[in-house]
Amino acid sequence: MNKKITTFLCAVLMLAQALVLVTQVKAEVAKSEDTSTSSEVYFEDLSPSAFDRYSGNEGDSFINKVGTRNSATGINGINYTHGLEIWVARWNYKNEKSWVWNEYDLSGTAVSLVGEITVSNGSYNKTNFDTTLEIIGDGVTLFKMVMLPNMQTQDINIDIKGINKLRISVYDNEAKSGGTSFIFGNARVSGMSNPSLPAIPDDAVEFNGHYYKLYDHADKWTDAENYCHSLGGYLTTITSKKEQDFIYNYLLNSAAEKNYFLGGKKVNENWTWANGETWSYSNWCPREPDGSGDFLQIFAKPNDTRYLFGTWDDTTNSKSNNGYICEWGTVETEIDLGDLNGDGKINTADAVAILKAAAEITQLDETQMLAADVNRDDKVNTADAVTILKYAAGIITEF
Repeated sequence: MNKKITTFLCAVLMLAQALVLVTQVKAEVAKSEDTSTSSEVYFEDLSPSAFDRYSGNEGDSFINKVGTRNSATGINGINYTHGLEIWVARWNYKNEKSWVWNEYDLSGTAVSLVGEITVSNGSYNKTNFDTTLEIIGDGVTLFKMVMLPNMQTQDINIDIKGINKLRISVYDNEAKSGGTSFIFGNARVSGMSNPSLPAIPDDAVEFNGHYYKLYDHADKWTDAENYCHSLGGYLTTITSKKEQDFIYNYLLNSAAEKNYFLGGKKVNENWTWANGETWSYSNWCPREPDGSGDFLQIFAKPNDTRYLFGTWDDTTNSKSNNGYICEWGTVETEIDLGDLNGDGKINTADAVAILKAAAEITQLDETQMLAADVNRDDKVNTADAVTILKYAAGIITEF
């Protein structure tokens, strides 16, 4: 018998065995009295209903998705794909007490708050801080811990039944210099239905399935980014000439400021899009970037012969009277089709992951769902698993 066919038949047999096992496990789970029917929502998918922070000395503290500013890897060596980064800014080598808090409207629907606290390995200051994390529900302290340089990873599991307003607050106990990023890894609440993000503004302008809106004042790039996130969007990314032309015309017709922040920033000397999209297109003004800053803006003053309308410029985080552009839409990131577990290989393990998801034993995240749809029919099911097995056995050579 042809070797490829034999290999494929063996793979199909393994697939069938895996499907039987998955079905059995699913049945056992259904019988278990401990089965939880509550859903879990990661905090990065929740929009804060209110937030505030220390703003002295160029302070730009924030609580946002893990990896927003500094590394998503903790000093414990774990790389977190979900959770919050809590950036406590202490700029210009001055000793100061910094603080930040986010408040979330849970409407009494959540059951528990779960996660773990550590320090980002990319923090400027990992060795000299004295900072408190406090979690407050409806004005009552539910959890409180002092975070010090020798801290171990702290697991958190808090009962939040009936809580309407949940506040995550972090503040320095002693004045220190050099900012610290704490990671609230895998921070999530259980018992909630899918979060309802704020609606896209009615006056947002549509292009290619995405929506855009100009806002006319932000003193800092980080303020603009946080505000876009609070609306369920992100600072605009421009990834093609067509999108650049659309933004050019939008500014031409609607801009009230001279410059507008875009969602680009420089990380480790490389320009990146803050939402994770691939930096594959640019439209720099002549003689730019000139090293004057690590954040991206677009010029919007008509008839300027030096700062050409619609071209890009590197700038500082603090920039008085800049506008900014929020965008709403699916973020396009590079996907390795078929490689669900990110190990650089496409094999039976990826097929089994699809089967488990189809049987509702495990869940695939958004990136895994995109990688799993090898048949490109906008569905993820056993047919995709079979296609992966054919590829692994050499029956087919591409998807």
